[in-house]
This record gives sequence, C-alpha cells and structure tokens, in this order.
Amino acid sequence: QQQQQQQLQQQQQQMQQRDDKREKEKSRREKDKEASKDKAKESKSDSKRAKDKAKKDKEREKEQEKEKEREKEKEKEKDRAKEKEKSKDKEKKKDREKDKEKNKAKEKDKEREREKEREREREREREKAAAAKAAADAEAAQAA
Repeated sequence: QQQQQQQLQQQQQQMQQRDDKREKEKSRREKDKEASKDKAKESKSDSKRAKDKAKKDKEREKEQEKEKEREKEKEKEKDRAKEKEKSKDKEKKKDREKDKEKNKAKEKDKEREREKEREREREREREKAAAAKAAADAEAAQAA
C-alpha cells in the first residue's frame, strides 16, 4: 500500500512536472509571439519612419531645386535688366553725340551768318567811303 501510494505520488509529481513544463513552454511561446508581434510593429513603424524620412528628404530636395531655379531666374532677370540699362545708356550716348553734331552744325551756320553780316557791313562801309570820296571829288572838281 505504501508502495502504491509512493507510486501514485510519483505519478502525480511527474504529471504535475509535465503540466508545469507544458505551461512554461506555452508561456514562452506566448512571450515569443508577443515579442515577434512587437518586433514586427517596430519594424513596420521603423520602415514607415524611414519611408516618411525619405519622402521628406525628397520633398526638401525638390524644394531646394526649385529655390535654385528661382535664384537662376533672378540672376537672368538681373542680367537682362543690366543689358537693358547698357542699351539705354548706349542710346543716350548716341543721342548726346547727335545733339553735339546738331549743335556744331548750328554753330557753324551761325558763324557763316555772322561772317556774311560782317561782309555786308564791310560792303556798306566801302560804299559809304566810295560815296564820300565821290562827293569829295565832285566838290574838289567844282572848286577847281
């Protein structure tokens, strides 16, 4: 009977140990499953984070490209404005040269006109002198 009881106890112990082992195993599997799930979640969020970062980087790059283009356009605009200014200055210079030429021509015309006037004046003086001489000659002839 004692032997039977011992055997029974041993069997119960063995069953209990097996149950414990099974429970432990089950618990370990559950933990592994949870860890695996967490890892997958983390991995998913990591990959999402990486994707988001890549997207942001791409957007930033695009924005930088756009900015570069805008800068280039501004530079081109500046260059065009400079060219326009240069062109205007050239035109002004040409106009000034033309005006100078016109003024020179006007001045020459005035000088010619003054010279003609002086010539007419000399002619009048000569005529006066000739008339005075003629009158004096006539007077002298009369006196003689």
